Amino acid sequence: MPELPVLVGIDIGTTAVKASAYTVEGQSLFSTARSYDPLPSEEPGWVEQDPRSWMLAIESVAEEVRCRLPRSRYVGVGLTSQVNTHIFVDSAGVALLPAITWQDQRCAVSSEIVNGMIDSHIRSSLRGSYWQVDASSLISRAHWIKTFQPNIWEKTEYVFSPKDYCLFQLTGVPAADAISSIGLVDGKGEYLHPLVALIDGLQERLPPIRAVTDIIGETTDDFPFGSCPLNVGIMDAWACLYGSGAVHHGDTYQVAGTSEVIGVHSDRAFPSAGVVTFPPIPGWYLHAGPTQLGGDAAMWMAGLLGVDTGRIFELAADAKNLREPLVFLPHLMGERAPFWDAKSKGVFAGLTRKHTQNDLAHAVLEGVAYAARALIDCLEIAAGLSIDSIRISGGGSRSDLWCQIKADVMNRRFLRLRNIDTGTFGAAILAGVSQNIYTDVVEATATAVQVEREFTPRPAHRIRCDFAFERYLETYHALKATSHKLHDFAAAQCAGTAI
Repeated sequence: MPELPVLVGIDIGTTAVKASAYTVEGQSLFSTARSYDPLPSEEPGWVEQDPRSWMLAIESVAEEVRCRLPRSRYVGVGLTSQVNTHIFVDSAGVALLPAITWQDQRCAVSSEIVNGMIDSHIRSSLRGSYWQVDASSLISRAHWIKTFQPNIWEKTEYVFSPKDYCLFQLTGVPAADAISSIGLVDGKGEYLHPLVALIDGLQERLPPIRAVTDIIGETTDDFPFGSCPLNVGIMDAWACLYGSGAVHHGDTYQVAGTSEVIGVHSDRAFPSAGVVTFPPIPGWYLHAGPTQLGGDAAMWMAGLLGVDTGRIFELAADAKNLREPLVFLPHLMGERAPFWDAKSKGVFAGLTRKHTQNDLAHAVLEGVAYAARALIDCLEIAAGLSIDSIRISGGGSRSDLWCQIKADVMNRRFLRLRNIDTGTFGAAILAGVSQNIYTDVVEATATAVQVEREFTPRPAHRIRCDFAFERYLETYHALKATSHKLHDFAAAQCAGTAI
């Protein structure tokens, strides 16, 4: 029998590069990953990565793919990546400083300054997008670099996202897609010139926008894959949408990764504060938002208790004191959607002597679910519909306990997908479309995406979860001013400024 063709997806994530191989029918053949760590920094709120580590990781996973599959079998290779991570490069594509990641909050003051520069006309052009730029916006990053590192700004040829940086290294062709250029494009998928013009010189430093399925070039012969065509690709949130099969009106997905990303696919759009609404493709809108911490909150708790991350789920499963709600705000590095508050702080509210490490572990898992529930309420407004089920994927979805907690807290059915690496799966699907393996993503997902297990809300948990969620919102708003003062004090101390 002839060997079946294979699609390969590569996801440049926050902690690792992952590559997965799939049959055209969606069967996962294998996955491999190479991890990397953030660069150490003593500056408060700074989170950086060495972009060269992404390329080393890509070459490593590509070599493993080559060793496990003959080149004749894979008919398409696609890339996706984290976004709101920015790399300033020179004309040769060499990074001029470490990548400023999406978690980095150094540009909080720049975002406040830029927001003051945006007039009502520009805001009206940002229909559906969250109406303020935040510390992770490229506009804020460009303002900060130009203000505080002008020499870097002068040498900058392009500002790339991780996907586009890696594509440039692999093909030598600068390109970006409209979807990944969050907050920078209009409804036609073109750069929003009045906004970009706020930072003098930014326009010419942006890579050209291309369609996500456009083939922009080929890898060189010495790359482990050999000469291989690459399409522009798309950001991880949209790749996960395709990998989740959320391609019809009302389909909703959640990726339980380092952060939690939730998206709703809709044929309509209503501006809603706190939610990102992407330009339509074509006529379809993705309303989405990322929280700041998901699995990273569990990792933090594990470090605090001196245990492996897996132990957190064991402890949480044996929590005994749920009748005295313990509310956790997972704002350990500020919060993104729906609050977009870089200065918010983490909180345990309701602690008593009766609470144990089991209760703390359970509260952390629940707190991540409450953060997602706050976002879901905003997404329903933006999409103009009610959400009754959520397709879940990502590393956090491996935990039955966490999936059930999310179903209880959010009062919705959770459908765990067979392929939980939906970022690589979606990148592979787009590569298949670009190579005419599939007619379009609708045909592709109907063929390849399957649900593995369903989690339904437990009525006995309804009253407690609703009560605790209201306390979650109250705690955030009540302590907002205090959190901001703590943030400003710490920043001033690190800068050597007396308050």
